[in-house]
Amino acid sequence: MENQFRVEDFAPRLGTQMQIPSQFSNITWYGLGPVENYIDRKDSEIVDVHSMPIEEFVYDYVEPQENANRIDVRWIAMLDKDSKGLVAVGVEPLSVSAWPYSFEKLMKSEHINELRPFDDFITLNLDLIQMGIGGGGCGAIPREDMIPNEISYKYGFYLRPYSPKSGKLEAFARTKLE
Repeated sequence: MENQFRVEDFAPRLGTQMQIPSQFSNITWYGLGPVENYIDRKDSEIVDVHSMPIEEFVYDYVEPQENANRIDVRWIAMLDKDSKGLVAVGVEPLSVSAWPYSFEKLMKSEHINELRPFDDFITLNLDLIQMGIGGGGCGAIPREDMIPNEISYKYGFYLRPYSPKSGKLEAFARTKLE
């Protein structure tokens, strides 16, 4: 899938959001981690293969807000209990997040308990870029240059079904498509 964007106004993220069945709740990715990180909060993380269930992938802030982002992700796998699922491979490194609820539910919730019970799907964000989180808790918005306006952006990714019969996940995710 290839996407193009032209930013003419404020854009907090540029990417694709989709819903997948909740059975694909085991997440493995090759990128920065293991904890959430953003374009302006990444220095303490390492690029490696990380794995965890979605319940550990998300972060419950006292006031519900966007969370669970990982950047510099080369590929991400959303797998079920039998290690079958979906692998997304970025043409270039991606910014990804996944939540066991909808974006709408996240934005409407005022308290973390309102995010439970989890929905019967997972919201998966495969983004080119998401703006940083900004001023270290003092309320400042992120620097304006995080996603510059009036610039065209282009990015792509591949979605591939995966099962253990396809071989080791790490090798499968690195296989070039022709």
